[in-house]
Amino acid sequence: MRPGRLMMVGRCSQPGGVSVYRGWLFAPSVGMSIFPVYLTSSWLRANARRIIITGLILTLGLYFLIGFKSGGARDHSSALYVPVESVASANVILFWTDYFDMDILPAMAFNLSECPVRNCLLTSDRSRLTASAAVVFHGDNLDADDLPPSRDINQLFIFFSLESPFHAGIPNLERHPWPGFFNLTWTYREDSDIFSPYYTSQFHPSQWADRVSAPRTVRRKAAALTMISHCGATSNRDTYIADLQRYFPVDLSGKCGDGLERNIDDYLFYLSFENA
Repeated sequence: MRPGRLMMVGRCSQPGGVSVYRGWLFAPSVGMSIFPVYLTSSWLRANARRIIITGLILTLGLYFLIGFKSGGARDHSSALYVPVESVASANVILFWTDYFDMDILPAMAFNLSECPVRNCLLTSDRSRLTASAAVVFHGDNLDADDLPPSRDINQLFIFFSLESPFHAGIPNLERHPWPGFFNLTWTYREDSDIFSPYYTSQFHPSQWADRVSAPRTVRRKAAALTMISHCGATSNRDTYIADLQRYFPVDLSGKCGDGLERNIDDYLFYLSFENA
């Protein structure tokens, strides 16, 4: 049973004094269907910590999404987490790796001021390994020769990445038996244990009242523009653009193009391609 998929809705008693909780299990892999499950109180006690930590990570993913969307400068000089000394029993989440070439905590812009879970500590201090309930590894910084020297049986090891697997080059990958190493995944994929999309959107028809007029559109003389700085991507977008340019005028800007600055308002279309 994967954490993060359960919503409790009721409790009943069974002969012998055993409490059984009836809930619903949500399974996106089977078409967003639900079906009832029954859990004993002993199972809940044994897995309570994992449920709490998974819920906290889900909350962090949500706040990261909000921060990613809002952008702008942020003040990271103040503490972004509750000091462990100020709580009786802290849920420590250790970020074992950096985030690309940045310290992961300022880069992720976590702000727990509105987080409903108060007794938690986010840290990149590896000396807190044995006290950590969960350890997060960023895929692009993961090194098979730089892993925790020990592991508690109750610790959650979480694989975190917002990049395509094509770009997650893990040094010394063959030296480590990865199957079973991670308990949870935290990525942009909807089938992850912790879903952290790049953005979410909602259509509001009233916001589109000021449409671009036909005369203004006709005045645009250039056809299409695309800007790419990552050349030779695995998606073969470079080849596709070259083929398209044989039949339709497409200006290519960025490091993979001519490097000239252009005004996007001069174009009828802007083409955007994934890199994987």
